[in-house]
Amino acid sequence: SEWRGWPTSMKHFTVHSQLIWPLWLLAASFLAGPARADDATDQYIVASGFFKMNRFDFAAEEYEKFLKAYPKHEQVPEALYFLGESYYQLDKLEDARSRFREVVAKHPGSRNFSYALYRVGETSHLLGDSKAAEPALVEFVTKRPDDPLLEFALSNLGRVQLQLGKFPEAKATLTKAIDAVTKSIQKVSKGQVVDQVQTDRL
Repeated sequence: SEWRGWPTSMKHFTVHSQLIWPLWLLAASFLAGPARADDATDQYIVASGFFKMNRFDFAAEEYEKFLKAYPKHEQVPEALYFLGESYYQLDKLEDARSRFREVVAKHPGSRNFSYALYRVGETSHLLGDSKAAEPALVEFVTKRPDDPLLEFALSNLGRVQLQLGKFPEAKATLTKAIDAVTKSIQKVSKGQVVDQVQTDRL
């Protein structure tokens, strides 16, 4: 299945990456012998390779293996985040939210913390859990006022607030969402948009 979830400007699964990652997987298989010291890195490379090839089912399986075998490894926060992304792409939203929540709760210093926080809010909204969605989205828009995902976070937050019957708050939030979209369009017209792709963080 194809990657979904981030705005179009944030995707670039290129043909180049599709060709390169099978070679990484092959290399990892050769390095996995007894002479290889860091089996954890090999396991992470395999999982990330499947993720970059959009094989989210295999990626989820390999990230699960990594987390079970190496629970104290330095790449656990990244593995948890991309495991959540894998489940998100597979429409396993409860599983995805659980992993994103674990990143937020246990790894606040992770480089993917803010994106995990956004996903907690988004998956909660998609699951119809507005009470859980609101605080996560509020925290995201507060902490990431210049993030490319701001307009989407504000839009989701506005809809959540409508569902909660918070009409004045929803009106203010959706007004901010419109402003954010306008600024985004202006940046595109000036050629100032920088492509930010989550898979570059693997």
